[in-house]
Amino acid sequence: MKQQIITLSFLLISWIGFSQKTFKLDVAAEGNFGSNNADVFRINTTVNPATTIAGVYQATNNTAGLNVLQDFGYSGNKALMIEKPSGVGRVIITSYPDLTALHTFPTSNAPQTLAMASATKGYVHMTNPRSFQLVDMINNTMTPVADANNDFSGNTQNMVYGNGTIYVQIAAKIVKIDTVTNAVSGVITPGIGTIAGIVFDEIGGKLWALSGTGTLISIDVLNGDALGTPVVTGTSGVSLLRTYNQKLYFWKLANKQLFIYDTQTLSTLPLTPVYTSTMIGGSWSFGYGRSFDVDKNTGDFVICSADAFV
Repeated sequence: MKQQIITLSFLLISWIGFSQKTFKLDVAAEGNFGSNNADVFRINTTVNPATTIAGVYQATNNTAGLNVLQDFGYSGNKALMIEKPSGVGRVIITSYPDLTALHTFPTSNAPQTLAMASATKGYVHMTNPRSFQLVDMINNTMTPVADANNDFSGNTQNMVYGNGTIYVQIAAKIVKIDTVTNAVSGVITPGIGTIAGIVFDEIGGKLWALSGTGTLISIDVLNGDALGTPVVTGTSGVSLLRTYNQKLYFWKLANKQLFIYDTQTLSTLPLTPVYTSTMIGGSWSFGYGRSFDVDKNTGDFVICSADAFV
């Protein structure tokens, strides 16, 4: 199993007199090609003894797992799971958190990336042939996003939702999908080179983009997508951009170092790492896929390699 996609449900202080935290954690394991062993694994340490469900989808539906779980996401009481094997895969609508299968779309179009807009709408990026699809989780339909100007000129690993829009990173640009009209509504060119991550800061109402060479830039989506001043962080080879409380978290994976940039009380540049992981995992496995998430209530975080989580 390689890719791990992390959903950090919440963290709670527990055990009076100790600073130990307890948590609920969903880990979506990609599995092995040709084997139906991909699934969402759930760890819960808020109960005593702690519990682990080794395959929530399999346990709930009394069925085999997926043959390569490429991406996983949830909003409210609905979730999406996308399967990308060498042949026909699936886009699966489930309930959340139990992952009861509600509807399945078989597809040979190689689903790659998803983003949840709400508990009623999700978006899936297909790579062969390339398309972006609206998944209506009420009517169980899948509809292509209208792209009149052929702005979807490449594939993406980064899709986020904010302010009624899905933002899709493609190379050095960001394509906007209006979730009401289900059509491309514009293109943003931040001018920082190839983009390695995007996040939407709900508090500040801004989209942020990070280049692989370590430059951050804000995009004021409430003010005509006005670009902010580029922030040169002083580190490169970075990815896995996340946000919490108007702070931007990202990793230099080769050094297993976490950096944080404060967008309000501006951080001193160049940035220095706030944490260095000692977790096992080589250059291909540490931080593989989307294996990093930040708890939106506390700022605590979880990081995985293909071998473990911390």
